[in-house]
Amino acid sequence: MSGRIRARALSAPFADLHLSNLAGAELEQADLTEARLLSVGLSDANLVGAVLTGASIHSCQLNGADLSSASGESISITESTMRAAKFTGFRGRCAFVRDCDLEHADLSQAYLYRSMITDDPPQSMALNHANFEGSNLVQAYLAADMAESNLEATRAAYVRMNQSSLRDANLSGISPFQASFVKVDFSGAKITTFEPPFFADRCRGLQVALEGRQPREPSSYLAEFSSVIRRGREGST
Repeated sequence: MSGRIRARALSAPFADLHLSNLAGAELEQADLTEARLLSVGLSDANLVGAVLTGASIHSCQLNGADLSSASGESISITESTMRAAKFTGFRGRCAFVRDCDLEHADLSQAYLYRSMITDDPPQSMALNHANFEGSNLVQAYLAADMAESNLEATRAAYVRMNQSSLRDANLSGISPFQASFVKVDFSGAKITTFEPPFFADRCRGLQVALEGRQPREPSSYLAEFSSVIRRGREGST
């Protein structure tokens, strides 16, 4: 299948699309519930308000695609390219995203509660320069390259960002209550509202980033916490 497709409000639950070129397709508000897409080109496609609940997207191209206000609870997206794609207001509770390129993607105001966004190694999951402003990452798991990303005012209670890169990221207004950061690179990150309790171990640049703000409670908390961890390691077998 190829060519410019116009199918606004298409009803195609359980659709099975393979090796198709749908670049620039008009699929606004299309119902693609539990659809399977394999090697489908959807660059610059209009998927605003589309229903992608339970959909499986593998090895697809969605560069510049617009999925604003789309719903994708439990969606699975793997080995796909989504550079500069728009996910503004995307509702992706429990989404699973692995080995994808989301560089410069706009995920502002996205609802990603309990989502998993990762790869092995984590740096293969590209989220650098991505915009997460105002998004919901509560209880989400992210292991990705998020260098120079914008997470301003992101809700991040209980989030896990182990082995991620947050170099030069904007973390202004983020409150990671009970969050976990292990082997995370915070070099050059902008932090304004980190408040304890949170878990942090072997995080490059975090102490420096915390010391550059007032009051000093988070910095002191991290120093004391790190000391406890070191003592625990010394006595471990």
